[in-house]
Amino acid sequence: MFRKSIFLLFSVLVLSTLVTTSCNLDANCDFDNRFHVIDFNVYENQITYPDDTGLPFFAQIGNEPLPYYEYALSLTQIGQTYRSDNPPSASLFAVQSAKACSPEPLKNEEPITGIRITADKDFNEEYPAGSDLTPVFDVLTLYLDSGYTTQRVQAFLNQSPFVPDQLSFILNTEPAEDQTFRFTVELDMDGVNVQEVSITSNPITISVDLN
Repeated sequence: MFRKSIFLLFSVLVLSTLVTTSCNLDANCDFDNRFHVIDFNVYENQITYPDDTGLPFFAQIGNEPLPYYEYALSLTQIGQTYRSDNPPSASLFAVQSAKACSPEPLKNEEPITGIRITADKDFNEEYPAGSDLTPVFDVLTLYLDSGYTTQRVQAFLNQSPFVPDQLSFILNTEPAEDQTFRFTVELDMDGVNVQEVSITSNPITISVDLN
């Protein structure tokens, strides 16, 4: 699942198209545009910024070692929509009623309350194997209604953020030496269906700055 070519922006644009489907304008507009997260898709990619738009491009990881600033471990949420007068539906990201009309884009109101990142090898002298690596990672978030934002992990958590449409973890600090790591990310969230998430990457060889 990890090592396939993927452009994550494409997937979230497809999501946006699905959730803005219009129905009969004479219908009873009681659609509830909130959703619950029920799972996550996980991707490992090489991230670059190929032009002056500032938009990230996610591609299949090619040759290793990979410069530390080009490694991205990303999650996209899988949600479950429902109508305000019905229990949650079984379909993902779909308008469930023929009576719903021009619903607003779906939104999530489940906050992320904690993030912990570790590695199976010493990152440097300050961060031995198993220690909390959140200070050496940034988070790149995508909310469909506001775009991409990059910030430190703790700054992100200080906002009591709702689950983004895309959440990527990117190193902001180089390791002490070229090394092959397996990173583990643990999320805590105040969710209806999901309260804890733990993902572990494939082995990835990260290099110091090659410039």
